[in-house]
Amino acid sequence: MKKIQTVLGEISPEDLGITMPHIHIFNAHPRDPKDPTECLPDIEKNILELEYYRSAGGNSVVDGSPAQNVRILKKISEQSKVNIISTTGPSWRDETLLQKNINDVTNIFIKNIEKGVGDTDIKCGVLKSGASYNHITPLQERTFTVLAKAHLKTNAPIFIHTTIGTMGVEILEILKNEGVKLNRVMVGHIDRNPDLNYYKELAKMGAYLLFDQISKVKYWPVSLHINILKKLLEAGFQKQILFSLDFGHWTDLKAYGRGPGYTYILEKYLPRLRKEGIKEEIIEDIMINNPKTVLSI
Repeated sequence: MKKIQTVLGEISPEDLGITMPHIHIFNAHPRDPKDPTECLPDIEKNILELEYYRSAGGNSVVDGSPAQNVRILKKISEQSKVNIISTTGPSWRDETLLQKNINDVTNIFIKNIEKGVGDTDIKCGVLKSGASYNHITPLQERTFTVLAKAHLKTNAPIFIHTTIGTMGVEILEILKNEGVKLNRVMVGHIDRNPDLNYYKELAKMGAYLLFDQISKVKYWPVSLHINILKKLLEAGFQKQILFSLDFGHWTDLKAYGRGPGYTYILEKYLPRLRKEGIKEEIIEDIMINNPKTVLSI
């Protein structure tokens, strides 16, 4: 029997509903000291933002921060009534991983999936790591080996961070060589590299195309995104497309008084797609059926 692991426990895939497979929910401190906006420190505002999302029709999200405080995520999920799936995985910036026993490291993430994080019984449902811009370091190769080993033990889906959308094919090749079936892998941030042939190559390998930079028009016009989407649909990749919002700055969110918020796809982007002739069955696959398939364990 398939399941989806949330911070509140297992749910049926049929209960997942409209889902964004990569957002950020709570970060107490800026990840980059040079950018004080890169944090989401107010729990009550984070709850409110998810309530806006639920009111717009959203049901579930994946929090994309692997070193997350799962107790706080549980509280936010309980109060917002939105399903939250937490991620776990090795940092692709932590050089100490090169000196550690790979099985010992892998077992940490297996435990986070199967038993719970730390001294909690709150389980993660997605494995995550990433690579640098236009290259993969020995450290990052090791993180993908860890991900593959943890995935093969747990069947948890894998989310890949690509820097500016690069190295997706190379990462998939590493995972494939480790025994991962690539239809269990989501390749994120690919919007940053708007190359149709690249997307087709990733999809032909079996992976999911996760467009998680939607609304960030500083990178490209919405029209470019939609035109590429139409060509992917014409090529037959409807079942491998996912939409999300990689928002990690408080300036992104309505509850903080700024930004388009978690409701942007539901309130702005999908209506635009409908006007552009995208059929409802396609939208249902992208927002409900495809996330349900890839996130099921």
